[in-house]
Amino acid sequence: MPLYCTRTKRPFYPLELQQKCIDIRKTGVGLNGQATIFYASRKNISPKSPSQLDHQYEELADILSQMGLNVTCNKVRQAVKALYPAGLAQCPDEGMVIRDLFRYFKQWL
Repeated sequence: MPLYCTRTKRPFYPLELQQKCIDIRKTGVGLNGQATIFYASRKNISPKSPSQLDHQYEELADILSQMGLNVTCNKVRQAVKALYPAGLAQCPDEGMVIRDLFRYFKQWL
């Protein structure tokens, strides 16, 4: 369990807890003695062709609509261009892309 800053209420991990977290990650055994599973990071979402890119924008728009945002494929394309000028290959984690897009659209709604 992390400790919490009384002023900001944010969690923080002193050196001893950080070391315990590293040990749990290495061994796969939690403090309670049960197995702990860590998932690998998601694949890079850099498409190769324009049709794959269109499909990817549609997929991102669908995910964002499931999160309660009413966005089109074209709006997602514009947002990606604004957030990632070098393209989606700039951000290898799809979860981070979705988070960034969600925040981008939330600020304009």
